[in-house]
Amino acid sequence: MKAIGIEQYGGPEVLIHKDIEVPEPKEGEVLFKVRCAGINFMDIHTRQGKYKASRTYPVRLPCTLGMEGSGDVAKLGAGVTSFELGTAWRGAFPGVHMPSTRSFLPPVLHAFQIQLAMTWLLRRSFRVRPRIT
Repeated sequence: MKAIGIEQYGGPEVLIHKDIEVPEPKEGEVLFKVRCAGINFMDIHTRQGKYKASRTYPVRLPCTLGMEGSGDVAKLGAGVTSFELGTAWRGAFPGVHMPSTRSFLPPVLHAFQIQLAMTWLLRRSFRVRPRIT
């Protein structure tokens, strides 16, 4: 699968486009097939090294960026009963694997949520007028 990651802290020049193997979920983990990944300021701060000493959000190198997104439950690790295969979810994905006990927002209609978020963001950051595209 494709990923954008970093192996050292720095500016945009440290971003690496790479192929990584699709992981197998371990016991108690869920694997999501990401349909939409979000890159935001948390990823920029991660790239800049602002979280390297964090105790609440530890980021170790190398790491993959794109911590928020939406997708579908692709595989379940042993013992996971709180998710069903194919269910659409959105939320934060802190790394390739994550414990199934993490809280998530309920299933969503991806296109509607993305359109709603983009409309809100556009109206908060730009004065929309006729013939402006």
